[in-house]
Amino acid sequence: MSGRRLIRQIKAGESLSFDGGRLVVTLRQRTGSRAELSLHLEDDVVVDKPLRERVEGPGYRAASARARVLPH
Repeated sequence: MSGRRLIRQIKAGESLSFDGGRLVVTLRQRTGSRAELSLHLEDDVVVDKPLRERVEGPGYRAASARARVLPH
């Protein structure tokens, strides 16, 4: 994967906005190692299913997923 990697820490109820607000991700709640996210996105934004799991370090596993925007 090419591009940038961003890491942000947010609290429950806070949101992150991408691509001028075309995609808004809100952390609804966090329990232990799980987080519930709410995604509000424009109709032409596509969210792909997770492609694979990757190991980031000892004891850490994250599902790798990507969101892409279809050209107009």
